[in-house]
Amino acid sequence: MEKRVLTKFYAKLGKSASETYQLIKQVNGEDCLSRSNVSVWRKCISDGRDGIEYDQRSGRPISSRTPEVIEKV
Repeated sequence: MEKRVLTKFYAKLGKSASETYQLIKQVNGEDCLSRSNVSVWRKCISDGRDGIEYDQRSGRPISSRTPEVIEKV
């Protein structure tokens, strides 16, 4: 099961980040989110971020090799 969805589910039940981590670890064993990632997701959910998808990012350019940069070098 998607771990971020579980984090959101347990947050809606009022579980703390530590309780959420323990429950996810109990179900998934070592294949679980780290305690710090659970805390980050729990904070986002508490702050009202309802979506579980990753935010869109502009990201870095694939290459910084442009005619302008080449000319400068």
